[in-house]
Amino acid sequence: DLHSFPTRRSSDLDRIVEKYSLGALSIRCFPEFKQNDVPTPCLAVSVMNGKGIPASCEGDVLSGVSMYVLSKLSGCPATILDVFSYDSQQDTMNLFHCGSAADDLAEPGSLSFCTHCKPGNHRPGVTVEFKVHCGKISFLKFDMLEEQCRLFFCTGESVKPENKLRGTQATIQTEKPVKPLLEKMIDYGVS
Repeated sequence: DLHSFPTRRSSDLDRIVEKYSLGALSIRCFPEFKQNDVPTPCLAVSVMNGKGIPASCEGDVLSGVSMYVLSKLSGCPATILDVFSYDSQQDTMNLFHCGSAADDLAEPGSLSFCTHCKPGNHRPGVTVEFKVHCGKISFLKFDMLEEQCRLFFCTGESVKPENKLRGTQATIQTEKPVKPLLEKMIDYGVS
């Protein structure tokens, strides 16, 4: 259970959350952490997510807002995952991110601690790597276009991933055909 896993960085984040009465936070780890030779904060971000404080990385504030809303609506931790491939025959999409998700989302037996999956890009820190457990999931993403707030939402089912990747990974069976869904995401600029 990572919720009580002590790290200096997560203790620092706890103090910031308490001092400013934050319900969520976003850490801009790129490019600043690389430029200042600071290890990646993935483990600390994972710990915060596990404590129920939605924490996004890469300075992605809108993903942090999305995580906050989704976690409040679902009562479960939310995370950031990027689409890296899809299978239109199976209507699945494969998702991945560095390893900052709450361990509550892990498929039993798949959790491990590793150094960041892209060590050449920066000073690697510890990541929490796993396959997301199987079951119903929801996607929610707030985005902005020309000062207009937009919302993307869909549902699906997390199934056993076929790929073995570093970081947090999931394979999602979409409720609608995956290719038009992804095309719609691209057309609307959902990032």
